[in-house]
Amino acid sequence: MRVIEGKSEINVLLVEDDLDYRALVLALLPKPPVHVYPAETPQVAYELFERHRPDLVLMDIGLAYPGGIVATDEIRKRARALKHEVVIIMSTGSSRMEDVKRALHFGADDYMVKPISRGVLYEKIHAHFPAVPVPRRS
Repeated sequence: MRVIEGKSEINVLLVEDDLDYRALVLALLPKPPVHVYPAETPQVAYELFERHRPDLVLMDIGLAYPGGIVATDEIRKRARALKHEVVIIMSTGSSRMEDVKRALHFGADDYMVKPISRGVLYEKIHAHFPAVPVPRRS
């Protein structure tokens, strides 16, 4: 698992084409220490990734063309070219292990099954960015 130590604030690229779900995730993310750049399409995500170099990408696996897995692969390639370390967490409406394995194979570090809860989201952030002060479940 990719863990980035020492960051108490993070920039997040939220790639989600469902406006209602994007609004939900935006509402769940604690601001600060999380600063969010929302993207509706992979093309916008690529531009925002290069401009802001986020620490975390929350990627919808079911994005419209070219899809979340292809977009994840592309962002991972761009991160390597920029020598930028980034955590990518996929979100999926399916808990099928086939989808999860494909996402991990193409560069995702982790995944969440929709609908996500505040507790699961915070646990994922804390697992990959232990210095970010987010509430944890007891």
